[in-house]
Amino acid sequence: MPLLLTLFGALVGGSLRYVTERGLQTRLRRPTRGGPFALNFLGCLLLGALSGWAYRQGAGGATTALGAAITLFSVCGYETARVFRTGRRGMALAEAVAGWFVGLMASAAGVFLVVK
Repeated sequence: MPLLLTLFGALVGGSLRYVTERGLQTRLRRPTRGGPFALNFLGCLLLGALSGWAYRQGAGGATTALGAAITLFSVCGYETARVFRTGRRGMALAEAVAGWFVGLMASAAGVFLVVK
């Protein structure tokens, strides 16, 4: 059941990310990558809060960690690889580091909001 819930969360998260990105592109009339970054931040914050809740309940967080990995690296990894292939390697590295750092901080904030 936990794996099924994780897969369902990935399905909902991926769909939400796609709709948000397309909405931003339509509104701004140009490609943007702010949608996946913002949704990854929110996803990491939510998964951090779920991990904190599981910790308070005495439950393991392996399924939550799997969901966090799916959320954080699915689209941003693809986008970073696309930027890297265009020759902007410095930008791709900066995006990868920024995405990792922001996701880590959002996850930690989510845990601390619940556990405090």
